[in-house]
Amino acid sequence: MKSKILKIVVTIVMLFSILPVVETNVYASTLFGNIQSSAENFLQTGKNNQKIDATTAKTKILQIANMLVAIATVVFLIVGGIMGVQYMLDGANERAQLKQKLIWFVIAVAIVYGSAGIFNIAVSIMLKVTGE
Repeated sequence: MKSKILKIVVTIVMLFSILPVVETNVYASTLFGNIQSSAENFLQTGKNNQKIDATTAKTKILQIANMLVAIATVVFLIVGGIMGVQYMLDGANERAQLKQKLIWFVIAVAIVYGSAGIFNIAVSIMLKVTGE
């Protein structure tokens, strides 16, 4: 038994020692459009010390934030629906436990939508202060 474990450990160690030696090049597929050229432009922007203005950064970040809020909304709808069905079908003891979970559900909803609102307000204030 110990010899089998020793062989497995030695094999794994040998594989991990060989992996850094093997060089592989990975290129992005053209299925996703111009990902590679966008990445190269991004790197070139950093090399040229070009600054990204605040309004451009705001629009890019807000797109990501809005997408995350939309995903969270779908998750909340699904979880809320499941909890509603469970509430209708379960007995008194299960309903009491479900009410405890509902408190955390409401807190999660408040945190997601509250943070999105606070972020929008903070970005708007910063843009007014900087004058952009």
